[in-house]
Amino acid sequence: MLEWASLRSRQGLREADGHSSAGSAGGAESPKKTGIALALGGGCARGWSHIGVLRALDEAGIEVSMIAGTSIGALVGGCYLAGKLDQLEEFARSLTKRRIFGLLDLNLRGNGLFGGMKLDARLREHLDGTRIEDLPKPFVCVAAEIRTGHEIWLSNGSLITAMRASYALPGVFVARTAPAPTRHQSDAEAKESRLGITGVMVEAFNIIQDRISRARLAGDPPDLSLHPKLGHIGMTEFHRADEAIRLGYEAAAAQIAELTRLQSVL
Repeated sequence: MLEWASLRSRQGLREADGHSSAGSAGGAESPKKTGIALALGGGCARGWSHIGVLRALDEAGIEVSMIAGTSIGALVGGCYLAGKLDQLEEFARSLTKRRIFGLLDLNLRGNGLFGGMKLDARLREHLDGTRIEDLPKPFVCVAAEIRTGHEIWLSNGSLITAMRASYALPGVFVARTAPAPTRHQSDAEAKESRLGITGVMVEAFNIIQDRISRARLAGDPPDLSLHPKLGHIGMTEFHRADEAIRLGYEAAAAQIAELTRLQSVL
């Protein structure tokens, strides 16, 4: 599945304002640097690693100039720019298997197997009324038109509605596109995992999206990609947020020097 996403520095973001993004660490004035544009992929429960990545970037004082996210990447990215990353992290770390089951809203009609309305209600506690165009930095939710498969970029309107459009289809936090390697299980691991119908569905989309992502990256490669080692975390194991966040933080922290170098030359 999509374990993490790309980091791209974009020339057009050089003129972004000098204010820190939501949640960014403040600091002394320094020469203007190229903004970092993040593409946050999906990956179901593994996507909690995005929280750790953003924490590492903030800690290093690296400004995020824009975010594009899909599936759980849209959820994390939207909450970050809205200044609600602390609340999302607290929620993620509080999840248990029992609590996760209580959040699933099985929907055999309409737009997806799990419609996301229960999570939507939780988001409204903190983000009700927030619009994408009011965020301090540009934000794009990547979704798909279910009948045609066309990619849709949502960059205005209700933040909650846009995030739900990205994460509710066609399963539980299933991503649209983003780069990352596929997890290859051994026979023993496969037997141990005992995938149910949701697990089989997610794994099938994992394989398809991995092939699509590799093809797209070959034609338009990012300046830098991060791939935390998350293959041992099941894609529906949302209760393992502590571990995923830590691994995301470690992966980003290990690349801070390279990010700083890229900022100085782009």
